[in-house]
Amino acid sequence: MNKVPRYKYSIAEMTARLLRIAYPVRRELAASVVSSVLGNMARLGVMAFSSLLLLYKGGLIEGGSGYAAKMLAVLALSGAAIAGCRYMEGMISHVGAYRMLAMMRVNFFESVSRLAPAYTVGRNTGDIVSIAVSDIETIEFFFAHLLGPVLTIIALPLTTMIVAWHYSPRYVGVMLPIYVMISVILPLISMKAGRGIGVRY
Repeated sequence: MNKVPRYKYSIAEMTARLLRIAYPVRRELAASVVSSVLGNMARLGVMAFSSLLLLYKGGLIEGGSGYAAKMLAVLALSGAAIAGCRYMEGMISHVGAYRMLAMMRVNFFESVSRLAPAYTVGRNTGDIVSIAVSDIETIEFFFAHLLGPVLTIIALPLTTMIVAWHYSPRYVGVMLPIYVMISVILPLISMKAGRGIGVRY
């Protein structure tokens, strides 16, 4: 009996293949990423503007008349943006992911119908369907819960450093090592340390 060939892909190759699969739902995924970035920017806004408000109330900075009211208004908008963007991100990403899953299942059954009955000899139909459906549902996690946050990790530091550069390049010099440590070095260490744990379990 012939063994089923096993394929091994690097993370970059697998990600590229998944993104090619997701091309038909690129608009939904792009909107989800934008919502994720804006929501995280709003979180940073809450921290930044509340800090400015505290500094103003403490007499450490000057803001002129109406400064506190402006900060409170911006804080309220940032808080609303966090909730709104979070909702939009989750809704749009799942709409795109499930639309793509529907297309993948249709493609799967069309492929099986072309290969049958030769391919299905000695295999239970339920087993084939179960394997395909479980694999496709596993891929859904990548598009609905992983792709947006990963791209946000890239877009958010770039956006904040552009804003910081506008005020002073020294801010970028302080922020860049922190972002590299949090977004690159620590994830790589965690990935290497956790490689193969699922297989061993």
